[in-house]
Parts: sequence; C-alpha cells; structure tokens
Amino acid sequence: MTTIVLADDRSLICAGLRAVLSAEPDWSVVGEATDGRDVVDLVARLLPDVRIVDLMLPNSSGLGVIYRVRKGASRTHIVALSMHANES
Repeated sequence: MTTIVLADDRSLICAGLRAVLSAEPDWSVVGEATDGRDVVDLVARLLPDVRIVDLMLPNSSGLGVIYRVRKGASRTHIVALSMHANES
C-alpha cells in the first residue's frame, strides 16, 4: 500500500486529489494539511510514501516544506504542484 499526504490550501483541490488517488486500490491518502507548518508535523507523524505539496502554502512556502522534510532524512517522495497566473 502506497501512503500519501496532500498539502494544499484549497480544500477543493485536496478533495479532488483525494477522490482520484483513492480510486487506485493500492493507494491510500492518509492525511491532509492546508498550512505549511502543519505539513512538516504531519509527515513526521505519518511517514507517508508520497507527499503532494502545493508550492504556495500559507505560513511556509512549499519549497520550505520540502527542504525541512528532506533535512529530517525523510524517505518520502515528493510531487510539487503549482498553479500560478502571471499577467506579464
């Protein structure tokens, strides 16, 4: 079983990802966080196989979260998401 933690500040995105990922029989979403600080604690507690992280999280950037979890020698694989509109 592959365990997954989702980190995105938009609940609709988390719900959609959870629905798609949970449809796979060998995948299990074991936790969600909407805040950068909460992600680090959640990953340390749950030790998921995969972490899907939005790069724009409140209270810590997604890159900061990735760095802090990696610094703790986590075996968690990372998928980084970004949705940014740039008018220029």
